[in-house]
Amino acid sequence: MRKILMLLSVLALIVALGGPLLVGMQLEKTTLESREQLTSGLPPWVELIGLDYERGWFGAVSEYRFLVSDNAPPQVKQLIGAFGGFGDQPSLIVANAIQHGPLVGFLRPAIAKAESVFALDTGSNGVIQLPAQTMTHIGLTGTLQVDWRAAGASMVNENGQAIRWADLEGRLSVRPDLSEIHAEIRTPMLQAITPEGATALDIEGLDLSAQTETGSANTALQVDYTFRNRIAESAQMIAGDFALENLNNAALPGLHRMIDEARTRVAPITPRDLVAAHLTTLQTALSNTPEIVWQQSQIGDAGAIESDLAVTLAPARQPATNDIDAFTDHLVTDMQATLNISAPIASVEDLAATSNLVTTVRGMGMLEKDAEAGLYKMRMTYADGTAIVNGLPVPVMPKNR
Repeated sequence: MRKILMLLSVLALIVALGGPLLVGMQLEKTTLESREQLTSGLPPWVELIGLDYERGWFGAVSEYRFLVSDNAPPQVKQLIGAFGGFGDQPSLIVANAIQHGPLVGFLRPAIAKAESVFALDTGSNGVIQLPAQTMTHIGLTGTLQVDWRAAGASMVNENGQAIRWADLEGRLSVRPDLSEIHAEIRTPMLQAITPEGATALDIEGLDLSAQTETGSANTALQVDYTFRNRIAESAQMIAGDFALENLNNAALPGLHRMIDEARTRVAPITPRDLVAAHLTTLQTALSNTPEIVWQQSQIGDAGAIESDLAVTLAPARQPATNDIDAFTDHLVTDMQATLNISAPIASVEDLAATSNLVTTVRGMGMLEKDAEAGLYKMRMTYADGTAIVNGLPVPVMPKNR
């Protein structure tokens, strides 16, 4: 019995001492091998110019350095300038302190944990520590979780428009097989200020979350949000959720390329030209009949404005591959949709006093007054290119097949 206990003790010691070393070696190998993948995902105005990794027995330290070129978008230059000036060849420094297992922590065991801090080398203005940090957690099942925080800041564009935000925090969770990705972001304050100093947007308590789930054939997206929108002396509480179902997985690489092209393109491109360049990808995305559902509640002093929208997009028919007009005609005429809106009578009448559009819509019968419920209501169905609003047909576009 004593020999068995001694053997078990020796095995436990080998695991305790050798396990972290093996895990650390694998983490180092993965980090260094991921350099090419990381570089390919960067925008053209960012270059990875340094990757240092120093492994210890139970942990490691690493440092990434990203050079920001003078071709960076104005918003990026403004953000860097807000922390001390764009300077000459600024670079972002990401320093990581890593703990690795095979088992790290007791209350929340993990394979590895890392704390990252950020600094900005502005060139001529020296190195500035940024008020941001992340905590990365790799669970025992391989799930990646990143919690991050950043201090409030503001930036002004070349037209004098300003954006201000308070402390930001969020979380990103990714399953090992990428079948589920969840992201959250929260801030107590977000404002947009006009060049004249007027407040164009004033949001409090923003809480936004998004999740994608990828199955064998389709991907689903779910977005939930809540915030308070301040208007003059009043405030509206807004809450909603958006869902996209049945997006064909085969279209995802093409959609990513489409987004990257729009994001990194130097010369401007119109939405029509962008769609025309990626018609095959968009047709693939529609092939499994995607569905969109959007619900929102807007609560103000006069009551709640409720809305819900459901849209079913029909699979793209051939031959429309190279004909954007045929594609958009099909998209509009073959989809189906329902929309329901209800709003307090007082809110609609206040809007009608200052908006000719609301007055016209109400006069056409598209808003029905329910005096007993104290609401104006709109019920719309759409199919075959025609909308039916509160029982009245409203042609949207001629059928052209």
